[in-house]
Amino acid sequence: MAKKILTARSVEHWLMRSDARAVGGQAARFLIAGGFLTILSAAIYWCTVRIGVEPLLASIIGHLVGLLIGYRLHARWTFAGTSGAARGSAENLRFVLVSLSGLLCNLFWVELLVHAFAAPDWTPIAPMVFVTPALTFAINRSWVFGGTARS
Repeated sequence: MAKKILTARSVEHWLMRSDARAVGGQAARFLIAGGFLTILSAAIYWCTVRIGVEPLLASIIGHLVGLLIGYRLHARWTFAGTSGAARGSAENLRFVLVSLSGLLCNLFWVELLVHAFAAPDWTPIAPMVFVTPALTFAINRSWVFGGTARS
């Protein structure tokens, strides 16, 4: 049996693989939790628009419902174990700021597609479901919940 020699390169390779697994696990959990929250928010947007609520306000309502549920779900499951210190008010504030940036992103889609291009009011749902969550995952992972974690 060949003797393995521990080198800086082998350690770096192991660490990169470990981090990749953690990111993959977080991404999978984010797809499930974030997917649920995104679909919930989009459904609320769609239903409120259908009953006559202006699309920008409908987007805000849907996003706020997602925000209220999302922090606990992401903190306890999606990014569980990422913060070495106890979760605190700074993390809560960062989560709210990222969520508000997601809201602004969704409002941009509504404004651009529904108001500027006069597209049907359902057209912002696609970027709300695919683009905004990708952006908020990256920011939540790196800034709010601290980076590497369990896989």
